[in-house]
Amino acid sequence: MVRAEALYRAAHHIAPTDVDALRGLGALALQALRPLDAEAYFTASLDLDPTDPVAIAGLSLIRPDTATETRLRQRIAGQTDALAPRLALAERLAREQRWAEARRSYALAHALTPADPDITYNLAVSLDHSGQRHLAADHYRMALDLAAQQPARFNPSQCAARLHALTSVEASP
Repeated sequence: MVRAEALYRAAHHIAPTDVDALRGLGALALQALRPLDAEAYFTASLDLDPTDPVAIAGLSLIRPDTATETRLRQRIAGQTDALAPRLALAERLAREQRWAEARRSYALAHALTPADPDITYNLAVSLDHSGQRHLAADHYRMALDLAAQQPARFNPSQCAARLHALTSVEASP
C-alpha cells in the first residue's frame, strides 16, 4: 500500500487534475482510515468529473446520508454497468441491515464480476441474512473456490465455518 500511495502521489504531482490519481489516493486514504483525506480526494475528483462513479461510491462510504444514497441510485440508473456505485450501495444497505435490498445490489454486482470472491462472499452473506440458506451455501462454496484462485479480503475460515453450519442444518433430518 505504501508503494501504491507513492505512485499515486507522484502521478498527482505531475498531473493534479488526473482523476485516476485522485481516485487512487481517495481509496488508499479510506483503507488507511483517513476519511477526511479520502473525502478531499473524492471531492476533487467529482469537481473534475461530477459523474465519477468511484468518487461517488467513496463518498457514500464516508457520508451515510439519504442524499448520498439517492446519488448512488441515480448513478446506477444512469449507468447500469457501473460496478463501484453498485457495490457502495450494497455495502451501505448491508451496514444498515437492509438485507433484501443489499442482496439485490450484490446479485447485480456479482452478475457484472462473477469471478470476484469478495462480491460472491458478500452476496452469500446477504442471501444468508435474507433466509435463503441453500443459495447462501452455494455462494459461500463459490466464494471459497474463487478465493483459492485469487486473493480475497474475506476470512476463508469464517466462510468455511458458516458453510459447514448451513450444510449441517440441511443434512439434519
